[in-house]
Amino acid sequence: MKTMDDADVKEFLEEAEEDLADAGSLVRRPGGAPMAMYHAAQAAEKYLRGLGEAVGRKANPMWDLERVYETVKDQSGLGEVQAAVAVLAVHGTPGKTTAAPGATGDSLRAVRAIRRAVLVTFGMDLPPEPEFVPTAAVPAPVPQAAPAANEDALENGPPAGYVNAPPPGYDDGPTFPHGEPTPPVEHRPPPPSARGDGERRTSYVKMFLICETCGVRLPRTRQTATGRVPCPHCNRPMRLVS
Repeated sequence: MKTMDDADVKEFLEEAEEDLADAGSLVRRPGGAPMAMYHAAQAAEKYLRGLGEAVGRKANPMWDLERVYETVKDQSGLGEVQAAVAVLAVHGTPGKTTAAPGATGDSLRAVRAIRRAVLVTFGMDLPPEPEFVPTAAVPAPVPQAAPAANEDALENGPPAGYVNAPPPGYDDGPTFPHGEPTPPVEHRPPPPSARGDGERRTSYVKMFLICETCGVRLPRTRQTATGRVPCPHCNRPMRLVS
C-alpha cells in the first residue's frame, strides 16, 4: 500500500481538501447550497480515489462516486460510510439537484465521515465522530408507470371488447392485399411553364429596367415585360436594358 506522501495519492487528497474547503465556503453564501453539495460530493470522490490509488485499485476517470466507492469499500472502516456515499451520490452533477431541508448539512457531515474513514486507513490518528445518520430523506428511485392498456394488449392480447379500428372518417388511402407489391410512386413531369422559350432566354437575371433619372434598377419580370413601367421613386418611364 502506498502512503499519503506518494505523489499520485497526495494529489488526490490535496484536491479533496480544496473541494471540502470550497463546500464550506459556498454553504455560507446566499444560494450557494447546491454548489456546496456538489463540491462535497467531489471531495468525497477524490478521497476515495486517493485510497484506491494507494491500494492499487485505480478508478476510471469516468466512474461516479458510487462506483469509485465499490472499488475500496472492503477496506477497513469503509463499509461504515455507505450511507454517507448514498447521500452524496445524488449531488454528483452541478445544478441537477435542489437543496431539500437538511440536505446541505447532511452533505457536509457525510463528506467529513468519508474523509475520516479514508485518513484513518492511511494510519492517521483522528478523533471519532458521531455516527452519520442522514436527516433528509434520500430521493427514492422513480417508480415506473403502469403499462397502458394498449401496451398490455401487445403482450397479453386485446382486452374484452377491444376493437382495433381507426376513428370514424379516417382515410389513409388505398390498401393492398398482403404479399402484393406496393405500386411505385408516380413521378409526374412538372407542369409546362407559362413563359415561352424566347422569354426564358431573356429572363430575370439577364434584362433589367433602369430609370435614367434616379438610377433605380429593377429586374425584368412577366409583369414588367411590356408597356410603360414607371419608376417607383420618380414615376418616370424606365428603360429596358440587357
